[in-house]
Amino acid sequence: MTYRERYRSKLPHIQPIGETFFVTARLNGSLPRAKEQQLTEAFEFHKQQLATIHSNQASNSLSALQQQYFADFDELVEKTDAGPHWLLSDEIASVVSQAFHFWDNNAYELIAFCIMSNHFHVVFRLCEYDSVGKPVSLDRIMHSIKNFTANRCNKVLNRTGHFWEHESYDRLIRDQNELYHTIQYVLNNPVKANLCQDWRI
Repeated sequence: MTYRERYRSKLPHIQPIGETFFVTARLNGSLPRAKEQQLTEAFEFHKQQLATIHSNQASNSLSALQQQYFADFDELVEKTDAGPHWLLSDEIASVVSQAFHFWDNNAYELIAFCIMSNHFHVVFRLCEYDSVGKPVSLDRIMHSIKNFTANRCNKVLNRTGHFWEHESYDRLIRDQNELYHTIQYVLNNPVKANLCQDWRI
């Protein structure tokens, strides 16, 4: 398995090439900074506690901690009235959807996605190389998607400035069971938010 290492907030962030990822990105300013900082500080505190334990149990606990952190974060983003909700616009949401489909069967296999009012969730399996033989990294694909959609959506909105938050949440999906539950989470996100009664409609 090939890995690509980058740094996020000065910490190493390993991204296996050719693996399956769950990614969430949200609009810039979608959460009050104070609430965002409170969640992040609590997560970092508990993560540092786990860092003193060297065992498989610590690894499993860290994975559970990361999932809980994301769940708490996502719930806040879904329920907040603060910040922009530009993705409610069909025209804006269509730009994001088209960007997802553009890379399908080129840089990744698109598995599932949903676009909410102020964030999106997407699941895809990266190809090792794109159609011109260039290695595919998660960073490269997400930068392309966010850069393209930010520029296009800002034009539609007749605005300038940051469209997305700089950091996205990404999680390596480790097995078929986790993939199944992640897909269910993504597809049922609009149902959970009372935007529809059935994701298939």
